[in-house]
Amino acid sequence: MGDADPVPQSLPFTSGAAQTLALLYEVSREVTSILDREELLPRVAERIKKIVKYDVFSVMLWNEQSQHLESVFAMCCGDSCARMRVPLHKGLTGTLRANAASCESTTSRKIRVHPL
Repeated sequence: MGDADPVPQSLPFTSGAAQTLALLYEVSREVTSILDREELLPRVAERIKKIVKYDVFSVMLWNEQSQHLESVFAMCCGDSCARMRVPLHKGLTGTLRANAASCESTTSRKIRVHPL
């Protein structure tokens, strides 16, 4: 990597929070230094899995011409999985995009939606 300053080790965080911060810092460095999307996204997915337990990791971009969200990268439990196209207002992802919102899942049955 480059010559940027490392995350200061003297910040007043618990060890878990400090590890999460260091990992997010590492991800942010890769996002700004790796230009090849095919190389970057699998690396980001692996690092994020250290903090967020997921079954499916997907990055989708909005296609203005087709009016769909299109999966540009997807990983299922460490393996690649089928890429999807999601129309506006269809399912959770399409509805969140239509309403310019994000969400978080606190349990398998509770989802909080946040306007962007």
